[in-house]
Amino acid sequence: MRPNFLYHPFEICISGYSGSGKTTLNEKLIRHFKSQYKVAFFKHDAHEFEFDKEGKDTFKAWHAGASLVSIHDKEKTALIERRAPDPKHIEIERQLWACDHDFAIIEGFKHINAPKLLLLGAGETKVKALLDLREKRITDVLAILVVELDRDTSQLAEEFNLPVFERNDVTSIAEFILNYFKQQIASMPLKGLILAGGKSSRMGQDKGAIAYHGRPQSEHLLLTLKEHCSEVFVSCRSEQKDLPHLKNLPQIHDRLIDMGPMAGVLSAMLYDPNAYWLVLACDLPFVNKLTISHLLERWNPFKQATCYLSQEGLPEPLCGIYSPKFKDRMFTFMGHGYLCSRKTMLSSDVLGVELPFKEALYNANTPDERVQIEKIFREEN
Repeated sequence: MRPNFLYHPFEICISGYSGSGKTTLNEKLIRHFKSQYKVAFFKHDAHEFEFDKEGKDTFKAWHAGASLVSIHDKEKTALIERRAPDPKHIEIERQLWACDHDFAIIEGFKHINAPKLLLLGAGETKVKALLDLREKRITDVLAILVVELDRDTSQLAEEFNLPVFERNDVTSIAEFILNYFKQQIASMPLKGLILAGGKSSRMGQDKGAIAYHGRPQSEHLLLTLKEHCSEVFVSCRSEQKDLPHLKNLPQIHDRLIDMGPMAGVLSAMLYDPNAYWLVLACDLPFVNKLTISHLLERWNPFKQATCYLSQEGLPEPLCGIYSPKFKDRMFTFMGHGYLCSRKTMLSSDVLGVELPFKEALYNANTPDERVQIEKIFREEN
């Protein structure tokens, strides 16, 4: 994930001089994407602006289907979002609206360091844009967009070593943008985290030490995730580090005290803020290869998280994949006193996945539940 971005980790600027066709192209791109993605639209305006007025660029983007539209000048910022406000979390949502969208299209900002598609337009707008590009006043260009493909197109592609698209070829441009975002995602590792830092007070013994499958559960789940993740760690409290079932496993210690499972997830995200984290609680004895592969096949890396849904239709935060952009949202919720991962997910753009089988996330919290689960495993064998 880009460490510095304007509005969103996945963003691209549509840049060019006035009259080059930026707004028309953005309107077409938003319409193209809206059936599958939540698109945020941002416009930089060097002059004063009127917002959401018929005929204005923001009005066009909004009615094209953008789920969020924002504009700012040197003195003020305004936004409109396609969502009813939640009175309980209005302050939280005000701070975090940008990352609750899959990606962002930005109009303008041709002279700053941000990934961009450069629209040449025609006549003077084309001349000025090409001069800026040759003299490196415009940088970070991923592709050039022209009014129409002609005999000069191949020369442009060769001179700047960039792909060139016709600005009305919305399908090809949209595919290029998505591929750019997917390349970013592919460069970000998927790491595994086994949450084993609970005190297991109801069970009367450490749940991560119970051997349902011939080895301690923490080790069993760690080995299960190793097939899918570049690295896997056990999340625990520092005082647990030398316990027999944990001491030989790679560990990430809680950096937030007495804050439940969120502390373990956030400690991992602080350890590597650019990774996606596949998180599992250690007290899920029925989790197996099917459980993990089923989730991964349905994973949407643009979302804040992808997780299983309970039989009641609620997100299950202790078996899910967390996006790097979810870190700031979780910290903000925590700062407002919300320490429940499920409540955070309920107010976030999270993809819920149906369970592959109803027992997939059954857990054991008491000795009686442990006995019942061990009996099931004996009968199956």
